[in-house]
Amino acid sequence: MLPYLRARHHRWWRGHRAYGGGSRLLEWNNSSAVMTNLSGASRSVTNDWVCVARHYGLVCGPGGYFKYQTATQYSHGTAEDTLQFIPSNSSAPRYAVWFPGKNAAQTLSNARGVSWNGSGSNSVLRFPGPAGKTCQIVVLSE
Repeated sequence: MLPYLRARHHRWWRGHRAYGGGSRLLEWNNSSAVMTNLSGASRSVTNDWVCVARHYGLVCGPGGYFKYQTATQYSHGTAEDTLQFIPSNSSAPRYAVWFPGKNAAQTLSNARGVSWNGSGSNSVLRFPGPAGKTCQIVVLSE
């Protein structure tokens, strides 16, 4: 746990070296990588979940991979990295569930609770919500 720093609550928190700044840890199932700020480094992760900086969990699917790209320069006072989900089938329905404030172990646990069931033009997404309550979204496709 990082100590409280008022600078983290500023709108440019990514530039603060104790939180964003110098590098970010990218974690996924049984692996990880350190992404250095302003290096332009890129990493593809073939997994259904990823955790950035031990604090931002994301679960996506069905099928595909994540692509993380570090910034190469500052733009408008910040250097913003990019995290994309590249689906296997770009024309099919897909989902993304964001778990802010969750570390890799918590994101993995939440990923196991995500289900996506599609039949015909309807799909149902179930995922762990606040306080562990299961949430559901029904998707109707044309």
